Amino acid sequence: MSRKRGDHLKRNEIKAGIIELIIGSNGAVSEPKIREILEKKYKIIDQKNIKNHLTDLKNSSCIVKIPAKSGFANYWDIKKIENLKNIRFKFPAIQLNKYEKSLDIVLKERALKETLFHVDSPRAYKFRDQLFLSISFFDMCINNDLETLYDRAYKIYRSNEGYDEYQIIKKRIIEVYTEKIKRISINPSIWLVTYSRYLDISLNPDVHKNSLNRFPKIELSEEEFRKILEETPLRWKEVPRGKLALKFVEELSQKISYELLPKMLKEMPKEFLEIPQEIFNKISEEILTKMSEEIFIEIIAENPKELYDKIFEIKFHQYSMRGLSSDIIFQHCVDRDFADGTESLGEEEFMNIIREKVALTKKECLLIDATDPVSDLDDPLHGLKDLDNFYVDFYNKCKEKMRVPKKLHL
Repeated sequence: MSRKRGDHLKRNEIKAGIIELIIGSNGAVSEPKIREILEKKYKIIDQKNIKNHLTDLKNSSCIVKIPAKSGFANYWDIKKIENLKNIRFKFPAIQLNKYEKSLDIVLKERALKETLFHVDSPRAYKFRDQLFLSISFFDMCINNDLETLYDRAYKIYRSNEGYDEYQIIKKRIIEVYTEKIKRISINPSIWLVTYSRYLDISLNPDVHKNSLNRFPKIELSEEEFRKILEETPLRWKEVPRGKLALKFVEELSQKISYELLPKMLKEMPKEFLEIPQEIFNKISEEILTKMSEEIFIEIIAENPKELYDKIFEIKFHQYSMRGLSSDIIFQHCVDRDFADGTESLGEEEFMNIIREKVALTKKECLLIDATDPVSDLDDPLHGLKDLDNFYVDFYNKCKEKMRVPKKLHL
């Protein structure tokens, strides 16, 4: 509704109006168009007033300026998570989760950092639904990075329904570490042999002999191993299934060698470090390769199949948790919304429908397991597909209540 002359503006009302105009538009908005719309809405005559508001919003990282070529007008936009975070902090009354552009910004940020997340997938539509329904979930997603959310979701899961599963996985990791990783030892002669190929080392025999004795056993801690195990991917899209586990152990060995190398350098006799940097770099590269090969051989030396089974079990759990993390955080936010009485319209309905469809899908899976592999059901994945379709349909209904970006005639 337009303001009448003589009406007093609320604090930050014009700034909020600028944000709502930009977040509700399809793409960037030209400065003349912003002035035109705000002059109509707020009866502002002084153009400098609007320019000052735009500059203030830019300086507080709520909007971004897109400089134009000489002679053309500047454009303004909201493009990053940082913009959304600052808007929510400075203008909490603006319901950013009701704007499609806001949801797309959060979604694209996640898709860039999570390889299994595609912007047009049913999972992405589900994420949009969750962002739209719960402002507390929206705030959680813009105020925390993916790793933080994952860690928090995992804590919630393993402290509740996932406690028993977590204990099993924890045991598997300890078994792999104790049986395969903890006892890995790097032969210090790797250094001596490699050095001798590059340098004519006229070392005193005593120095050569003592250098072997002075090398302490370099170990990888369980915490370091857990981190490497988490970060090493299973490359099932790139590697044939029969070679998947072997490729994983190769990459794991490389990462372990990179972790151990700095520890070894700290303990090396100084005589081995006093060489030109260029030569040292070449030697280090070869050392890493040899270390990786030795680690790989030690890891698969005994019971490789048992090792592969444990690795697959651990990695499947990790990937499952990645996929479930946003759902766990969303459930936490919904519970808090209900407890605070701040839930949105549709939040309870959304949760109830999902529970019904998940229960039906589980029932169908039980029927398939209990009967002939060729089930009477036309499509054994019908329940999952129905759930995926629900996320898409629900989002389309949400769009009817959403501030969908408008194409402004600039």
